Amino acid sequence: MTSGELIQLDRSARAARAAEIGEESARKVRLPDDVWELARLFGKERPLYLIGGAVRDILLGRTPVDFDFATAATPDEVKRMVKGWADNVWTIGEEFGTIALLKNDVKYEITTFRGEVYRDGSRKPTVTFSESLREDLSRRDFTVNAIAYSLNDKVFIDPFHGIDDLKKRILRTPGPVERSFRDDPLRMLRAVTMHATLGLELSGQVFNGIVEFANLIAQVSTERIRDELNKILMVEKPSGALRLMLRTGLSEYFLPELSRLDIEQPVEYHHKNVLEHTFQVVENAEPVLDLRLACLLHDIAKPDTREVVGGQIHFFRHELVGAQMAKRILRRLKYPKEIVEKVVKLVKLHLRPHFYRDEVWTDSAVRRYIRDAGEVLPLLNQLVTADCTTLNPRVAREAVEKQRDLEERIAEVLEKEDLMAMRPMLDGHQVMERFNIAPGPLVGKILKALLSAQIDGELQTEEEAWELARRVYEQETGSDEETGSDEETGSDQETGAPKKDAG
Repeated sequence: MTSGELIQLDRSARAARAAEIGEESARKVRLPDDVWELARLFGKERPLYLIGGAVRDILLGRTPVDFDFATAATPDEVKRMVKGWADNVWTIGEEFGTIALLKNDVKYEITTFRGEVYRDGSRKPTVTFSESLREDLSRRDFTVNAIAYSLNDKVFIDPFHGIDDLKKRILRTPGPVERSFRDDPLRMLRAVTMHATLGLELSGQVFNGIVEFANLIAQVSTERIRDELNKILMVEKPSGALRLMLRTGLSEYFLPELSRLDIEQPVEYHHKNVLEHTFQVVENAEPVLDLRLACLLHDIAKPDTREVVGGQIHFFRHELVGAQMAKRILRRLKYPKEIVEKVVKLVKLHLRPHFYRDEVWTDSAVRRYIRDAGEVLPLLNQLVTADCTTLNPRVAREAVEKQRDLEERIAEVLEKEDLMAMRPMLDGHQVMERFNIAPGPLVGKILKALLSAQIDGELQTEEEAWELARRVYEQETGSDEETGSDEETGSDQETGAPKKDAG
């Protein structure tokens, strides 16, 4: 970019920006020494500009953690300039003009000025390189991200008045919203993310544009959508952004089950609207991804399990149906297997502690709860606490007291017993050899019955274990072993699936 272009870009906006950041503050931008050294490598012929979130963070008084740069230099030129200086260089994004490098454990990304346009129906953009910083900034998602900082001249370059928009806390696009959203449809969801993370409000044009072009989000890879959803869920108060996803229609293209939660429910422990209750539960929970996802999906099956019995609304076994729905949703969004398994277990078990409020649990019931929850026990306790959104102070107080009492009993049991290390008295090989059966579900059912009986304190000896194993085998196969007994006991119980309804 020529000095004439730089002056032309900067002159019109400089006076308006002076009151906000001041010429002096612009020259006091503090960046790592490596950034200034990198800028010197590029010199004045191919100057380097700091762009994106780092510039925005500087203007907001934050310390930048991500460093993205733009330059007229081509990827080949960039590689030559950083050769011998960078500790490592990655060229995986070279097709799109991006060279990534590592220096002193800090990652930098340098991208050639470009225009980026999505072909109709394609998830991959076509890229053209440019010599103009202004053209490059015009292709950015929003004006607050279309601000550059010249590392040579130490001035902010703001051709689209992004600094003013940042001051007004508003999101606008540098050009027509249709062009921006067609260039990269993920920008529509990113607007929701920026509303959540930075508290920026969508301009009328941006909001209406998202409503009009929401269907384009289908062009974006599932992984990119999932990552934006994660960012939204991890802010302190994500409910506003979640509502915005619904209002714009974006969620219908990757989480259509969410809008169906706009139904009424009993109010004993919950908000009367399932959707509003869900949002409140998410905000009540700590920002841990597994936990927040479980909060978002814990009542996802209520629309499918809703029944009216005797004039009362019920959602029988919604936790079991919901666990299966959560599995399908999370797999569809390509979450890692570990996250899927944890969230599914949390959804499946989230009703179990509710029954502690109405019933006296034996020590064996507490043991079974601990054992069934396993490693998600701390998250499950948090989910149960967050799940109480009643506005009745007495009910809320009693629910909290009951949950604390349960957690104290859990602590007492764990102090005395290592339930997680408990194994059935008999192993799978012994069972298969004794009953002459192959590996399969039957072996698992026998072992599960043995472990359940041990947790309940019903088995003390190996002889008792074999007797229970025999009864389960006969019950499952319908055969009468040599002992001649046809007594049925120890059947595979679906723990954590109470038939009563807690709403």
